Amino acid sequence: PQRTAAPLAARGATRYNFRMIRSFRHKGVDRSTLSKVLNGRAAISPAMALRIERWLGRDHGGAAEVWLAQQAAYDLWQARAAAKASKTLSGVKALKLQSA
Repeated sequence: PQRTAAPLAARGATRYNFRMIRSFRHKGVDRSTLSKVLNGRAAISPAMALRIERWLGRDHGGAAEVWLAQQAAYDLWQARAAAKASKTLSGVKALKLQSA
């Protein structure tokens, strides 16, 4: 899956978008944090999701729940890939339930 902030980058939220940077700075986000999120080096936290919601608006793709769900899906995808690569879960046996 794509990194969580890819839709923001697609909306023109690049390092050259000074209006967006200024908007986030007024909401308590510094440039380095914003850069890390936009470049996929930092996850979107609940607080950041609320800031995105405030910036974009719920009706324009900014619902915090959507951003957090995307982040959770991405995190789970990464965890599965890491577990598969390291065979971390190979010793875990599936639970077998008896039907009633």
